[in-house]
Amino acid sequence: DSINLQAWLKQYATRRYGAFSPAAQEAWLLLLNGPYRRGTNGTEKSSIVAARPALDVKKSGPNAALEIPYDPTLVIRAQSLLLKDIDKLSVSRPYRFDIVDVQRQLMTNLGQLIHRQAAEAFRKKDQRAFTLHSGRFLEMLADMDKLLRTRSEYSFDRWLTEARSWGDTDEEKNLMERDATSLVTIWGADGDPRIFDYSWREWSGLISGYYLPRWQKFYAMLQQHLDAGTSYEEAGLPLIYGREAFRANDFYNGLAEWELAYVDTYGKARTPITEGDEIIMVKQLFDKYLKLSQEYYAGGVKVAEKSSGEKTYENLGED
Repeated sequence: DSINLQAWLKQYATRRYGAFSPAAQEAWLLLLNGPYRRGTNGTEKSSIVAARPALDVKKSGPNAALEIPYDPTLVIRAQSLLLKDIDKLSVSRPYRFDIVDVQRQLMTNLGQLIHRQAAEAFRKKDQRAFTLHSGRFLEMLADMDKLLRTRSEYSFDRWLTEARSWGDTDEEKNLMERDATSLVTIWGADGDPRIFDYSWREWSGLISGYYLPRWQKFYAMLQQHLDAGTSYEEAGLPLIYGREAFRANDFYNGLAEWELAYVDTYGKARTPITEGDEIIMVKQLFDKYLKLSQEYYAGGVKVAEKSSGEKTYENLGED
């Protein structure tokens, strides 16, 4: 209780990035009021990206439900402030990590709203809206994979490469890769896992190879129902730990076979493990998803405008 947390956090931002930036200090105060606020434990409760597809996604793992226990626009405003002094701070390795991490969180938060619109459009049999929102959601997953590939900390490819390194023979290497894959997907059980996705990860490579294809298959199935004029309902499906069971219906049974086959597939790691520049990638994706945020968040996200009409990141930290 003797520490002035806000004053300490401002000093921390300077120590972390090796340069004085009032904008970065304000960004950290926003993060303190958002994902690091009291009661969040600094952890994500669930991920729409890593969740097994459903119209009404309840959770990504068997534990916490899908929710955001803070105002998600705080993350957008924090990112805008972090990027304000990008030329001064870009030499800092922690800064480069942070802007990727915050951009990831910004996108996964927004993804909940995008999928919700896609599901609502399906229920209303609105083909045009369904195509728009489902397409945006799938594109967001592809963009997130590219973003996270700039950092080795978010690399499924590194995870698999290191796992294989523990084997001496091809048989051992393949076993290590299978176990490493199983851990973050079906959680070890064969046939009918009960706590699948228990160790979900928003990792490059795992998104492009596993999560994105699952969502593509789900949306394609919904599109077939729209084309045929038939219905698809989740009400009454068997549940396990508060979400649809691994083989809850014909779709999930087919998806289960694909997931199990993915675990048994070897040589999944991509090279190079990292690719692209964090600064370039984050700047591009922030502009793109800031624009989308204005559409999906009620009231938009507060941005100031220059006299020319060009967006600027001034005053975004103000209440």
